[in-house]
Amino acid sequence: DTHMCPYYRRRIAVLLGLTTSSFPPTFSFSLSPPSLYLAIATFQRRSSSSSNNMPWKTKKTPRTVTASRPTDDEDNALPQPPPQTKATRTVRSSHFHCYLLRSCDPQHPYQTYIGFTVNPHNRIRQHNGILKWGGARRTKRSGRPWELVALVHGFPNSTTALQFEWAWQHFGKSLHVRAALGDSTARALGRKRGVKAKLTLLKALLQECDKYAEYPLSVYFLKEPFRHEYETATYDTTTTTRHADDGASTIIPTHLVTSLQEMPFWNDRATKKKKKNEKENNNNNNNNPETKKMCHR
Repeated sequence: DTHMCPYYRRRIAVLLGLTTSSFPPTFSFSLSPPSLYLAIATFQRRSSSSSNNMPWKTKKTPRTVTASRPTDDEDNALPQPPPQTKATRTVRSSHFHCYLLRSCDPQHPYQTYIGFTVNPHNRIRQHNGILKWGGARRTKRSGRPWELVALVHGFPNSTTALQFEWAWQHFGKSLHVRAALGDSTARALGRKRGVKAKLTLLKALLQECDKYAEYPLSVYFLKEPFRHEYETATYDTTTTTRHADDGASTIIPTHLVTSLQEMPFWNDRATKKKKKNEKENNNNNNNNPETKKMCHR
């Protein structure tokens, strides 16, 4: 190529082992453009590897830190708390519930549903279709309207409440239940249907399982007949571990409420809503131009 740039002419000469004087200006190549670019790239890699200007391959010298003598302020300073980890992180307090629903549809007298929620007021409206979004598919297909039968309150976190929900739903498969009641009794109770059967499972789960005896759980009922069925429920205790150890069953307190407004979560819900409204009002007053004029005056 007679019109080759002198810069690339010198590079090709070095790559081919030629000197600049032996590289005539009218020297022609039989290389195609891609091959020529590959030869130039090879030359660049070779030239860069031979040079020492590679900051990404240079070894960093370890930084030496000299211990400084603490000052008087550091000696008299209060000890700082350790950083919070995943285990010691404080979680915002909330209310976790496991609940039991029964169908009020005459065509499904034995249909029930067990679930978990932090707000029973909104959850029951989701199941009944009053709120558009939310609710389980099982409660949408059939059984509406649904009625709250019992609410278990007092779980320390959502994980414990979800584990309790799963054990209540799958009574014969839960390892804690089978260890406390025995395989035969757990499977026999798990096959029963209806509100009374689910309340019997709840009573056995609360009184016989040591995993949930350490939590301050309590059961809330909205109607007296449901509370009476829970208190009069019986099950076989001859195979339980507490009966073998001659130990008494745990007594779980029960409460009868006329509405959800009498439950602990409702007071916190009303307090949070009041604080939120006050904050919004303060923000609106600060953004109001008339209020700003009054402040300037």
